[in-house]
Amino acid sequence: MPHAVLAGPIDLHRYAAAHERLEQRDAQGVHALGGIYVAPDGRRALVEASSQTYGRTRRYLLALQQRGSSGQAECVVGLAEVEGPAITPGVLRLLEALVRSVLAREPGARIERTNLAGLDPNGT
Repeated sequence: MPHAVLAGPIDLHRYAAAHERLEQRDAQGVHALGGIYVAPDGRRALVEASSQTYGRTRRYLLALQQRGSSGQAECVVGLAEVEGPAITPGVLRLLEALVRSVLAREPGARIERTNLAGLDPNGT
């Protein structure tokens, strides 16, 4: 399953306040990140996402899930549903965009590890 693990201080309530909707267009279609919903305890957030390719629109949720203690906290970014959408280039593109968005808005956060080819753990 495609994902990235981010290390460092990440406050999902703060990130949600700064989150911006995103739309990317390319030759394969239109890919969009929509609204964000954070659990009251701030340990999980869901981001609406959609990809329109070849005339078919797929809607799905991306998840940001905090795990670990405050000293060793990590945030996993991935698909919310285990049996979610097919892993298309659009899905991968939006996961990478969401990771970049979190990194840009959360000082001190960094990629700990990832299996997303478009992300570099030594940068982005």
